[in-house]
Amino acid sequence: MEAVAKAKQSGDRFVDEADHFDSNCITPGTTFMIRMGEIIKFFVRKKLKEDPLWRHLTVVFSGADVAGEGEHKIMQFMRELKQHPSYDPNTRHCMYGSDADLIMLGLVSHEPHFTLLREVVDFNAYRRKNQSVVAAGLKKTQEAKFQMLHLSVLREYIAIELIHPIPNNAGLDLERVLDDFVFMTFLIGNDFLPHLPSLDIGEGAFDRLFEAYRQLLPTWGEGEYLTESGDIPHLERLEELIGIIGAQEADVLEKREEEEKKFRGRIRRHNPTGPTEEELELQNLVAQSEYEAAFAARLGEQALLLHQQSLGGKKDYKGRYYYEKMGLLPDDAPVLQRLLRSYVEGLLWCLAYYYRGCVSWSWFYPFHYGPFLSDLKGLKRYLPGSHRPKDLFELAGPLPPFLQLLCCLPPASQKLLPRCYGQLMTSPASPIKEFYPDDFQVDMNGKRNPWEGVNLLPFLDVSRAEAAVDRYCPSRLLTSEEQARNRFGHVYLFRFDVDELGAVRSPVSEVFGDVNMCQTSVRILTEHGDLVNFDKGYTFTPQLQPGVKLPYPGFPSIGVLPIEGAKLKAIRLNIFGTDSRYETLVLRLCSPPALPPAATLASKLLLKTVFVNWPMMHEAKIVAVSDETGEFRVHPADVRSALLVMEERRGKGKGPSRLKPPERSASAEGKVRVKHKQYDAGQTKRWQMESNSMQNTYFKGAESPGTGGLEIGQVSVRVRVIALQGMRSDAKTGAIRKVFGVSEADIPIQMCLWKNPAPDPRFIERRPRSPTERFPLGTPIILRGDKKPKLRGLKARVAGHDVSQDGDVLLALDVQLPQPEQPFGKAIADTIVDTYLPIKVICRAVGLPFNVFKTIISSFRVAGDSLPDPRGVDLGLQLMQRAYKGKGGFQLLGYVKGVVVAEDADHTANGGGEAGKAAWFDGDTLKVVGDLGGKEREEDDDEDEIEWMYTGKVAALVGEYQRRYPDVFESLGRMGRMRSYDVAEFLGGPECDAGRALALFEDISSWLKSLEINKLPRVPVGVEAMSIEAVAAVERAADVMVAAVAGAEPRVVRIRNVEPEDVLMDESLVLSGVGASSEKLNKWGPELGDRVLNINCAAVPFGLKGTVVAKYPKSGFVDVVFDEEFMGGTNLQGLCSNYRGLLVAWTSVLHVGVVGRKTLSSEAEQPPVGDAEGEAESSLRMRIPVEQEQDGEDESEAKQENGEVKAAAGAEELLAALGVSQLSAMEEETPQPSPSLDSKEADLLAKQLLQT
Repeated sequence: MEAVAKAKQSGDRFVDEADHFDSNCITPGTTFMIRMGEIIKFFVRKKLKEDPLWRHLTVVFSGADVAGEGEHKIMQFMRELKQHPSYDPNTRHCMYGSDADLIMLGLVSHEPHFTLLREVVDFNAYRRKNQSVVAAGLKKTQEAKFQMLHLSVLREYIAIELIHPIPNNAGLDLERVLDDFVFMTFLIGNDFLPHLPSLDIGEGAFDRLFEAYRQLLPTWGEGEYLTESGDIPHLERLEELIGIIGAQEADVLEKREEEEKKFRGRIRRHNPTGPTEEELELQNLVAQSEYEAAFAARLGEQALLLHQQSLGGKKDYKGRYYYEKMGLLPDDAPVLQRLLRSYVEGLLWCLAYYYRGCVSWSWFYPFHYGPFLSDLKGLKRYLPGSHRPKDLFELAGPLPPFLQLLCCLPPASQKLLPRCYGQLMTSPASPIKEFYPDDFQVDMNGKRNPWEGVNLLPFLDVSRAEAAVDRYCPSRLLTSEEQARNRFGHVYLFRFDVDELGAVRSPVSEVFGDVNMCQTSVRILTEHGDLVNFDKGYTFTPQLQPGVKLPYPGFPSIGVLPIEGAKLKAIRLNIFGTDSRYETLVLRLCSPPALPPAATLASKLLLKTVFVNWPMMHEAKIVAVSDETGEFRVHPADVRSALLVMEERRGKGKGPSRLKPPERSASAEGKVRVKHKQYDAGQTKRWQMESNSMQNTYFKGAESPGTGGLEIGQVSVRVRVIALQGMRSDAKTGAIRKVFGVSEADIPIQMCLWKNPAPDPRFIERRPRSPTERFPLGTPIILRGDKKPKLRGLKARVAGHDVSQDGDVLLALDVQLPQPEQPFGKAIADTIVDTYLPIKVICRAVGLPFNVFKTIISSFRVAGDSLPDPRGVDLGLQLMQRAYKGKGGFQLLGYVKGVVVAEDADHTANGGGEAGKAAWFDGDTLKVVGDLGGKEREEDDDEDEIEWMYTGKVAALVGEYQRRYPDVFESLGRMGRMRSYDVAEFLGGPECDAGRALALFEDISSWLKSLEINKLPRVPVGVEAMSIEAVAAVERAADVMVAAVAGAEPRVVRIRNVEPEDVLMDESLVLSGVGASSEKLNKWGPELGDRVLNINCAAVPFGLKGTVVAKYPKSGFVDVVFDEEFMGGTNLQGLCSNYRGLLVAWTSVLHVGVVGRKTLSSEAEQPPVGDAEGEAESSLRMRIPVEQEQDGEDESEAKQENGEVKAAAGAEELLAALGVSQLSAMEEETPQPSPSLDSKEADLLAKQLLQT
């Protein structure tokens, strides 16, 4: 209730609980999770049937109705899999998730080829938390970025930190040390145990633990470690480790107090509100007096005096902690002993859980806080008998789903349970109501973030809860659906099976239909309980499997470059945009030998293969060598003669851009030509400065993971390389060849690996393949239409193979003739548009000076010490933002648009010219880490090169703002344009009332947050997009078109002698995930309304057609609304319907049709879009039902008849292009029922799409 009141007071949007999505429903046993499980099972079976990439997969699904944490289920499955005799010791593993717990689970699997896939996290997002309008609404302009955390590298770093510093370490076993490492992390706290008072990661807890471990490990004897196969056989070793750390507790806590005092001082300089140091000291004295009084009352004054003398004048951190947190005094020995025993039990339970699965479903740690480490002495006293998990814990079983929900849900979420269960939490007569208090305390316990606090809730007595359920919630009170939810489920195994022809009912019939002839098999893999069993007859051994290869293809390794030393240093490492305050384990490369000058090295190194991106091993080719005297570079023509590079064809009349094949060298006798550039004094100095900068980049990092923490030594020679981007299937021969990039990376020569110790077989070039190999009968393909543009984008299947007179194998295709289609997307894009006006027109309309108007529509802050947040409050509408200090500009289309003013109108990102092509086609996918600057840099648009335009909606919104809060506009006019204003001056001077200011700003903030513009995403400047109304019209038009042909038999015609390079197929089936960026299928960049067809986007069905509704020139991506819903589709952040849209690379789709530019396939042709007589290719029109007035019925019929005639004529024209004289048995079309458009859309589409 307190949080609700605070939210209302601050003006935050408040959602009625009745309409609020309760995130607690994401808990096993709820209707939401049961439905989610059914949808996932349907999704798996649908993908197995429809997606060729899935057909060789075996999918195991363990839903929320199977007890256990998901990641632990996966690890248990892996442990069991390793026991199989046929298990491959070099199996690759990849797990998705950002939970740090996954790292520890991966390490204890003892599988070195293990990678975690994680989304890129913006660690600086907190800096923008007050700019909620923008931070929550920036439009995605490229695919989500992911990072791969390779545990192979982490294993090597752990070896360097925990083993290498120990003298005579040759006999130490890394696998056993990894187990000890994971166990030591439990002491910092995890999901099952609280963190200990003196161990905090931010205070160097890990460093102290590791130092103590290195000190003790050699003393335990050869082959002896802290843990063993998920157990601690020698508790005295744990006691030794804890003793060393416990002896440092008082110093750690004293230092923490000093740091907290300094932190409060820094905060107080900006925000003097809150208690002063004197007030805090008084509170401390009061707490100390209460503690001493309780001590004396319980044990006597003499005992208190003796206790104080034993402290030697230091603060009694331990006594105060136990008393203030748990109400314990020294004579509460039984409780303290139970606390210590429970904590040691918790350590053993967690360790066994990581190795064996859940060893007890009933155990839990029964305290809110952990003990002091210095009290963990004589551990055997607490566990006098056997402390092996099998003897210490009772396995029991998991609680039934509803009882489990009763144990973890708050009363506010009672609706997620059956009514009788919910009443046990809320009814005053409930026998367990005491466990569900209406209010409770949250102890921040020295933490700063709300989620780090300790919720002081009573621990639920499970036996009492079970008794209450038995009495008040009998099965007869539950519906059949609820009874099913309260039972455990199964683990399922799915496979593709062509013989399975049953139907799978869709649990989301409103979105996806049933899967008929499903071609998938499913069986129950295991009954509940089989995953956790002490008596399975095998023992998991924490060792590498025999036959493991290290390093392994595709996985990085630190050791591929010679490392001569490592040391922890405070270097202010920067890999996330801010300097780290922690120490970094810095590696030092072996000093390179004295190298000859670049002039000598060039002949030996140019065009040589090297491997870069340490510790990865990415292949690259050297194209230049330099030192401080000059550079030696391979002639570009000789690079092209030796390599397949990502390059566009230049010149006219050569068809669409394609991969340029190697060409013959123009040099005499085939020798590589080398260009030499001699440096002058200025260039030499610049080369030296760049080399020093590279050293710093490798040492300190460059704001991106994978950089920093490496001393590379003096840079005397550098090489420029182009990196391997992937493999490409040659369109004509089918050969699989390497494709190298166009962007050069400049790196120190000592960062090059000259031989790959683990060559990756995926990147081996393969011989040409015959068309019969590449295109088996039935293969779905798309016609490119390079030679016959009218065929572009037609779908077909391989029906046979012909042989030409020259002996070449050609294709026979069954081509599916499309229904006539009008390019409605372009018509809508040109018609449903917002009218943008220059600033002088808008300012005249609202009666404001330019500066006031610009300030109010962008972002400005009012700050001051009298405000709750000293950083102030943003009172701008945030409709736009100019590029400023590295921050890109943005705009809210429909309100504001920034038009980039180009010097040459022909060189735009919208289509023509070299600049247009560069924006959409250039750029490498794989970047080289460590290049100068270390990270990709983008040039922001210069404010002077942008012309801002505004719609009438801006005038209305600004007018409403001015009507509500005229004082704000008066202050802006009086003070001029700034980024930040002082609150006192903004409101009229130092005499301004602080309470009035706070009330005014809260009211403005509340109003701003209520505006509809907060739900609309902002996009970077230069982006073009259709309005929501136009996108809706595109969807409706596509729906009408699809409905018009629904159920109709496709008309098919066979054509022969088609060359393999004239067709496109799904290359993902051939290249297995290592394909280079897609071949440049389109001559031009995109325009709004373009009709496209998916070729290489794996998330979209091959050949699915759609319409471009937004384009992002900098990233090369476009938003496409597809004609039909599909698995993996999105709503484009609210721009279209669910499952209809997707952000895709322009290079992954084929542009079809004519859109007012030159034909995409040939510069020689330029058919008109449509003229008054309609005599053009666009006469292939679809029939869209339009509501007409009664007296216009005859005219409508005439138009429809005219459209049918033209469609038939267009079909004959298409047949001629196919080389077929006529269709055999062309049947008269039967009009299909179609949905009606509303009157507004009907009028628009009737005019634009049916006008003849």
